[in-house]
Amino acid sequence: MQPSRLWILRCAAVICAIAANSPSSADESHWSFRKVTRPNSLRVRATGWLRNGIDAFVLARLEDEAVA
Repeated sequence: MQPSRLWILRCAAVICAIAANSPSSADESHWSFRKVTRPNSLRVRATGWLRNGIDAFVLARLEDEAVA
């Protein structure tokens, strides 16, 4: 068999294997397959505590749990 033909057959086998292992529609609902979006800004009472966006998430949870 010619080297180029052998190469094409091997590539075809790899492509078929990749296609067989592609995520199903059930897998695509997993968070890692979703498009990245910015979350809505959270409303917190103690805004003086905030230094960055992550602090708002932490403080919102603390306020929900009545810890802060």
